[in-house]
Amino acid sequence: MRVGLKNKVLYGIGFVLIVILVYGWRLGMGIAVHSDETCNIFVGFDMFQGNIFLKDWFFSTGIFGLTTLELSLATLVLGYSDTIIYIIAAINYTLLIMACVYIVKKTSGEGKESFLYSIIVVCILIVPRTEPLLNAGTHVLSYAVSVGAIYLTYGLSNRICRTWLKIVWGGILGFLALTNSMFLYTTCIPIICVGVLIAYKDKKELNRYQMLTYGMVSLIVYAVLKRTWEFLRGADLGGINTIFVTRDGILNHIVIGICNILELYGINFWGENVISISTCRSIVGLFILASLMCETYKFLKSNRGKERILIWLFLFMALVNLGAYIFSTVPAYSPGTNLLQPFLIGFTTASILSWIYNVRNNISKMHIRLFGVASIIFLVIMLPAFTLKQPDNSSKQQAAEYLVENGYEKGFGAYWDAASIMYEAHGNVIITPVVSDAAAVTGDARNIISFRWMNKKEWEQQEGNFLVVDADSAIQYGINDENILFTFGAYSDIKQFGDITVYVWEENKKLLDY
Repeated sequence: MRVGLKNKVLYGIGFVLIVILVYGWRLGMGIAVHSDETCNIFVGFDMFQGNIFLKDWFFSTGIFGLTTLELSLATLVLGYSDTIIYIIAAINYTLLIMACVYIVKKTSGEGKESFLYSIIVVCILIVPRTEPLLNAGTHVLSYAVSVGAIYLTYGLSNRICRTWLKIVWGGILGFLALTNSMFLYTTCIPIICVGVLIAYKDKKELNRYQMLTYGMVSLIVYAVLKRTWEFLRGADLGGINTIFVTRDGILNHIVIGICNILELYGINFWGENVISISTCRSIVGLFILASLMCETYKFLKSNRGKERILIWLFLFMALVNLGAYIFSTVPAYSPGTNLLQPFLIGFTTASILSWIYNVRNNISKMHIRLFGVASIIFLVIMLPAFTLKQPDNSSKQQAAEYLVENGYEKGFGAYWDAASIMYEAHGNVIITPVVSDAAAVTGDARNIISFRWMNKKEWEQQEGNFLVVDADSAIQYGINDENILFTFGAYSDIKQFGDITVYVWEENKKLLDY
């Protein structure tokens, strides 16, 4: 078998195995299909029906363009199915891992030791550090595209390209940033940073401004497209305005950022017994993180030729993400490791590439094998639960069946129930996500109002005769009996499906404007 064909077969086998593992891990962790994923489907359907600029939609942190198209197209072609969403989530995560593996394998060349680098990358990245990486409706697909875009930009920077090509590629990067704001921080801004670095250091290079050109064009195109889109739709693309943290809070954000980085690499022994699995995991994770930092430092100190550019790109992916996290108000509403995932991706890839270049002329096989064994141990002790049995989502399915069978078409629900029950009802009911003023803090604490988070203006203005809420959401969003009675009056019936409660009224009700 030829080497090229052999590698393709290995990539194919690896891809399938990782999809199966990630699929089983999500099911094992009991993450049922929820509103963060299904909301994207209804946004996509609205686009297909002609609402290209998504007028009258209230978004969360922004739009998830690539994921929205992916999920909505899959649903149109294959129909409503929880299994499809689980598989798409697994494929997206696998695409991210395989993109990093491809770059590392391509850089390390052919040879027995080169496969160890790929195995190490898989072992570090494959175990999800937060549940959102196992969701279909988050930034994961954008991260995978970011890795590929960085590699392609690096390839273009090594050749003298015509002006039109620079503008086209920069425009593509800017458009991708529009589809997901995280792409701006994981690709466009790192490219600008590296472009400035090259222009400053490589003064003898004829094309030293090429990388900077790609980054600047992407930023200009992104800004123009974003303003145009917001002008045409009459509202911002995101529901949260990210601002700089106050001086009093910066120290706390630095501590949160450092702790989250440690957790990304499995170093999380806070409050654990000295002798425990968590401590063992932390020790191995600390060895891995320290080794990666050491190899990166060695490479940066050597200051090699053009090959350093790729490492800089991934390193700035990590650093820009960390800086944006620490110096903004993001930790206030997302203090976990979720939005620091690009640091794990960027720093791990940059460090492994540094290691490859460090030992290229002086291969220390023992060091590579020791690190490979440590990575495999790290993987084993961090493995999540695995099963091929889907989580119990019967309560939402039963609630959806009840609403459809009894002719209910429009109503209200807590955020985590609204879109997911709409999905289980195959879009035959429209449920407006709601919250109480006790949680929203906008007026009378007893009122239940529209929750402007992945919601549509048309939905919040509709009249409905039912409300669905689960026990956890009742606490999180303040939707209790007192608030329900104050807003809608006495209900005519109440149904219970597992943890889902369905309140129904004989006449239609409407939410208060605010």
